[in-house]
Amino acid sequence: MLVKMTEVKEIISALVWFLIFFVILPVLIIYYSQDCKTAIAIAYFGILLVLLNVSWDIYKAVRK
Repeated sequence: MLVKMTEVKEIISALVWFLIFFVILPVLIIYYSQDCKTAIAIAYFGILLVLLNVSWDIYKAVRK
């Protein structure tokens, strides 16, 4: 299977965005939030949205 360079760039970009949001988003929300349960709920919701976006980007890159 020959992988095109654009596919590699899209996959790497998706993974980088996932790692950035997976680390930064929960830390910032928990740090600046007064209520820990609310912060964790918002952080997990944000992580799920980012995971969905990354999965969709990888799916588009692989299916081209």
